[in-house]
Amino acid sequence: CRPGDRFARSVGGGGRVAVVSRFRLREPWSEQGAPLGVFRSRLLKSVFHELGHTLGLRHCLDFPCVMTSSASIEMLDEKGEDFFLGCRAHVVRILA
Repeated sequence: CRPGDRFARSVGGGGRVAVVSRFRLREPWSEQGAPLGVFRSRLLKSVFHELGHTLGLRHCLDFPCVMTSSASIEMLDEKGEDFFLGCRAHVVRILA
């Protein structure tokens, strides 16, 4: 996390290592946390997002893309679970 980053759930700097924490993905802060389906979707999005950074992707401006930045848990919930257009092409090219 960077100082002042209140919403960090994962960290990746474009290198070969990224960290995804489950803790902040369990919001809202109730005894059980988020429903299991919501939690799994958040975890998948966070893992794909950080994987994208390890493959050299930056944040994307196409909102459906999993590589868009998420400044809040609500933004994470709203974005898609997959790479979009240019980001997808980059991932396919790197992994081919």
